[in-house]
Amino acid sequence: MYCDRFGRLACLARLGIPVIVLLMVFAGDHAPAQGNDVPAEEPHLTIRVDSNGIAVSGLVSSVAHEALLRVAVGPADGGTSNDRIATLADFEPINFGDAAPTCPIAERVAAFLNWMARMTGSTHRLQTVQAAPALNLMAAALALPDEPNLVMAEIAGIGLPTGASEPMLGQEVQKMGRTTGVTKGTISQISVTVDVNYADRTARFTDQVFTTPMSSPGDSGSSILNMERQVVGLLFAGSERVTIITPIQRVLDRFEVDVITV
Repeated sequence: MYCDRFGRLACLARLGIPVIVLLMVFAGDHAPAQGNDVPAEEPHLTIRVDSNGIAVSGLVSSVAHEALLRVAVGPADGGTSNDRIATLADFEPINFGDAAPTCPIAERVAAFLNWMARMTGSTHRLQTVQAAPALNLMAAALALPDEPNLVMAEIAGIGLPTGASEPMLGQEVQKMGRTTGVTKGTISQISVTVDVNYADRTARFTDQVFTTPMSSPGDSGSSILNMERQVVGLLFAGSERVTIITPIQRVLDRFEVDVITV
């Protein structure tokens, strides 16, 4: 569905199954907690390919990981390391709002408490971090196919996208997902700020879009299209009550890619 800045296709399908190479860092597909807290799946620091697309099921947080990660069909879909089809090229790190400490007083207090812990035989330690406001705009990454013949622009069950468009309140939308296949929903909220839980950490995302429930675990990474087959968003989290998407134009601009329509 996408082509990268060098002109290579960045949406691929194998055996008729669409594999979206604009991939999601996490899938948050469990029931939300109070307010807009949305728990996400447990991190595994591995790459998987679902039939809707390629998804990073672990947290990509450093450039060192970028050189090591490769995209391959995941074990849940019968894949092995020999099924690699693409290489991670770029990603947008998730900011959890904790930076390196700069306060010497906090560091001295932590050092003293850690000394006391050692004296009492405790194996627990304190680590200082600087709490900083953090608002994320997306959880996405880009992979480049290893071979052009592994890619195709058409989305199974939906067809060839006709372009990109902004998500609109009340708009009917559709997607093809690894777990739930082709489903439809309605955009219920726009410009949403939502907290997504990643195991024991929480990341805040702003200017996101809610749809009625139309996804399950494994569907993250799906393109969300309107009924004119224009791509309006990229699915990255959800629950039994909502599906959460990022407006697609923001993702396209971040990675300098376009929707393929021919």
